[in-house]
Amino acid sequence: MAIDFGRMARGVATGYLSAKIANTEANDRLKEDIIRQSGENFYNNTLPEFQKREKNRENTYNQVSKIYGNDVAEYFDQSGFITGQANDFSTINDMLSENDNFNRDKLKAYLEAVEGGTYSSRKEKRFSSIADQEKFVMGNLTKNGFGTNTLMSQLGRDTTEEQPMAPAETQAVAPVPPEMAEDTTTTKLPSFAEIFGTTSEDRVFKDLSREDQMPIRNRALSEFNALFRDELTGDVRVAPAVKDAYDNLPEPQKRSVTLSQFAFDNYFKNTFLPDNNYTFEKSLPADIIDAKSLINQYRAIGDEDTVKVIKQRLIDAGYDIRDYNL
Repeated sequence: MAIDFGRMARGVATGYLSAKIANTEANDRLKEDIIRQSGENFYNNTLPEFQKREKNRENTYNQVSKIYGNDVAEYFDQSGFITGQANDFSTINDMLSENDNFNRDKLKAYLEAVEGGTYSSRKEKRFSSIADQEKFVMGNLTKNGFGTNTLMSQLGRDTTEEQPMAPAETQAVAPVPPEMAEDTTTTKLPSFAEIFGTTSEDRVFKDLSREDQMPIRNRALSEFNALFRDELTGDVRVAPAVKDAYDNLPEPQKRSVTLSQFAFDNYFKNTFLPDNNYTFEKSLPADIIDAKSLINQYRAIGDEDTVKVIKQRLIDAGYDIRDYNL
């Protein structure tokens, strides 16, 4: 009897199709599980944590404003001292209690020179961001067949009341700072110590969460632009020493960063952070500093083999390179 190759082919095709269908169904279930988990994580963790931090922020802001004045509360919120942690007020109160005879003229000059918005406007941006996250999560859920009411019920949330995402009203705050006087672009802004008469304890910028880092960097950028950027041309005035340092960068590194970006990074790390009682990162051992510099140089020319050798030498010397993000 002749071999029915056609039947074999049909059998193979049928088996392949069955396997493909089963695999597709498994992938669909996996996708559904991932989407469901993302929704559960948002509503059970991300959103409650956001709301908790916002409540802490508002309480801290109002406490500082009530005791020390609205300008002081604005300064500490704009500068990133108010992070949404439960101990924020205690930390700020300890700093200010060292010397409560601070210079209000310099504080006013600082707030007027840097456009930091108001507490309400900053809060609105944060709520807008979390609302965008909710829309994205909900969009994924509904597109993949998860009913909103069913999901909320499974998460133990009340579906009869709308979950408000708009920020609640808070106390009146200072208006948006007015335009800077012309001479402020050439005058160094008052530092924390000059305003409050205390240096407080240094804090490490890189130890902060990204959420807490961003307002500090934005504040620094506003201050940098106020001091060094020409309002008419947009050009940045760069000190000769900074220009020389930029010119001496390896060409691959220079192609990845503009002079303006380099100047801001230098200002941020060497002026703004120290003036506001921050260090950029913890003090590093000399070996690590040298190794980081060499690694950057060899990576710039694409020599990953030498990078591995440098890391191994650190390991052999007893360093845990994971502690230094290497």
